[in-house]
Amino acid sequence: KVADIGDVHCIVTDMKTSYDNISATTQFLREKGIAMATLGGDNSVSYPIMRGLCRGAPGKTLAIIHFDAHHDFRESHYGAMSSGVPYRLLLEEFPDQVKGECMTQIGISDFCNNPTLHAYADKKGVEVISNVETWERGIRDVMNTALERARGADMLFVSIDVDGIDQAWAPGTAAPNPFGLDGRDVAMAVRWAAQEANCVGMDITELSPPTDHQGMTANWADTVYMNFF
Repeated sequence: KVADIGDVHCIVTDMKTSYDNISATTQFLREKGIAMATLGGDNSVSYPIMRGLCRGAPGKTLAIIHFDAHHDFRESHYGAMSSGVPYRLLLEEFPDQVKGECMTQIGISDFCNNPTLHAYADKKGVEVISNVETWERGIRDVMNTALERARGADMLFVSIDVDGIDQAWAPGTAAPNPFGLDGRDVAMAVRWAAQEANCVGMDITELSPPTDHQGMTANWADTVYMNFF
């Protein structure tokens, strides 16, 4: 029941068209009731992926469990896309569908974020669980919190930025993290999320093959997808 449907056509000199192609693909899959797992791109592509989900399920709410070292709640400068803005765009462009009270960020680094972004998360009702808190509480307890919040929405999407994972597991990313989440923990977290009736998909972003070491990051990502399906 699992199929590789190929690549979304992306044009490196035309970000808008590339994002539109991504959204059209995920919208089509959601309209057909097909769960999806995407791989590739920097974290900015999480925006068109989930934009398509919202368009494909009008009136339905979307919960997000977001594994990352960074909030990615920065303001977009002059409307430009970047890896630091996707989740803010989703919260502000789809306020009736993407609600902060159904969003949980896990692994946010104590040392890599502006306090104003944490304040924005608080304002929107987003639950932020840092890398340190995750280590102290354990992944099972943290995921219990995240999944309970997500059950209030019609759909659940799991979004993973590789730089939220410890570099011992995932060195192949632009910002390797020496104080990140345990790779096995995240794989298990995805397994648990996939068992939820409202789970419609996941993504892994920021995987950089040129900076990987002996395929370690790619192998870890493969394992995560296997746990999802």
